[in-house]
Amino acid sequence: MLGHLATLFHPDLNKPKFELADQTQTLAFEQTAEVFFQDVLSMDYWNVLITDESAVSDFSFCGDFPDDLLDERLPRKEQYGHWLTWFRNRVTERYGIEIPETGTVFLVDLFRMIEVANKAKLPLQ
Repeated sequence: MLGHLATLFHPDLNKPKFELADQTQTLAFEQTAEVFFQDVLSMDYWNVLITDESAVSDFSFCGDFPDDLLDERLPRKEQYGHWLTWFRNRVTERYGIEIPETGTVFLVDLFRMIEVANKAKLPLQ
């Protein structure tokens, strides 16, 4: 994974051209992220680049989103609304958590919610 890559330099200018956002929190949730990407988005976690600033919306229309829910005649914003509803339902079914309906949902926050829900399901020892 590209976790240690922080800056790419332009060969002529030797100035930062691209800076990767921090991945400290993301890497702490690596096991949860790997399962989440496979279960919810049908993607291989090791083939995506996510950072602490990656949001659910960065992966819109990923997953096994049913074709019958996608109406190309609708405005893109409305299509995204259908996908987001499908995504929220899928996360609720798999993890028993509710995703906020408004605002940006960062993946690290979602992973944290999943881990808290999973710990709550563990039997007391």
